[in-house]
Amino acid sequence: MTISSLTKKAALSLALATAAMSSAHASQHDIQLWANVDPTLDLRKADGTPLWDTVRLTYSPGVGLDRWSQNVRIHTNDPDNDVEVRLGFNPTLTLRGDASTSVPLTVKLNDENLSTDPTRFTADMLFPGGLDSGTSISMPLSISQTTTGELASAGNYQGAVSIVMVQRDPIVP
Repeated sequence: MTISSLTKKAALSLALATAAMSSAHASQHDIQLWANVDPTLDLRKADGTPLWDTVRLTYSPGVGLDRWSQNVRIHTNDPDNDVEVRLGFNPTLTLRGDASTSVPLTVKLNDENLSTDPTRFTADMLFPGGLDSGTSISMPLSISQTTTGELASAGNYQGAVSIVMVQRDPIVP
């Protein structure tokens, strides 16, 4: 073996040892991903960005919970069909640590009260004048305390609102 050959082998051994040592100090981050995909229908903010997963309702002493509102649009790949919108369940805020203390909430879309029964929004109303971009008119979505007034118990309240949308053929009653 020549000196050059020994030098190359030593350099290779040193490089492998260095790589092995540096991998002992490596960091790995695994990120779990999820997506709820409906290729036909979505509810988004009026500017096209996704709705928030979390909203903070503010409380005004002597008044109650302030109404939360966001302009939204329905996005669809078939603007000729009506859309039925309903709540997945009756929304309430519940005091953490005291399930017996709850505050019923009212949810409205385009000033229509939503409930667990479907509310039909016609294609003509959502996409007036043949608007065929697949993006509806802008509509207010609001969440408010059903019966306004002070809350008797202080603390952290939690709850959820589930909005379910289904496209319907306009000729089906």
